[in-house]
Amino acid sequence: MPRDYKNTKKSAPNKKESKLSSLLTFLSGLSLGLLVAVFVFFYGDNLASYFQIQRHVAIQSNNDSTKMEENTTAIPEPTFEFYNILPNKEVDISAWVTKETEKENTSPSDEEGNYILQVGSFKQYKAADQVKARLALLGFQAHIETGVINGEGTYRVRIGPYKTRTKLREARERLLANNLDFIQMRL
Repeated sequence: MPRDYKNTKKSAPNKKESKLSSLLTFLSGLSLGLLVAVFVFFYGDNLASYFQIQRHVAIQSNNDSTKMEENTTAIPEPTFEFYNILPNKEVDISAWVTKETEKENTSPSDEEGNYILQVGSFKQYKAADQVKARLALLGFQAHIETGVINGEGTYRVRIGPYKTRTKLREARERLLANNLDFIQMRL
């Protein structure tokens, strides 16, 4: 037969039992402390002599090592020149700058490659679908890819791939004109 536990009264904890348990805890701690004190009182000299023997052995080993060091040649201390190395180094970056400007000037605007633009990464599919709909109104054909980051599912909204840099530049300009952030990736 089922029993109704909702309306049953709980018995209050007995104050005598709680005082007895706290008294037992106190007495057990006190007795343990006294036991350790008695042990140290009777056997403390033996422990001290044991540690003195170990200290003498350590001192003797240190004396032996100093005698060995006297027989060998001294190893010079390492010198660090952290503060002298950096100010004395000069790097000519003009060669790097000219290479980058040459690369920008010589590379045609229609450089071949596969480029995609990631417009967002969301934890909820609904948010990713809203961005995809907004891109569709702007004339982009977007797709949603699923992924896992730190054990959590993510939905990435991506457009592309673009074969040429001119089409990529046009897409980037339209996204920026409509206040949409993106990440450009090359496949």
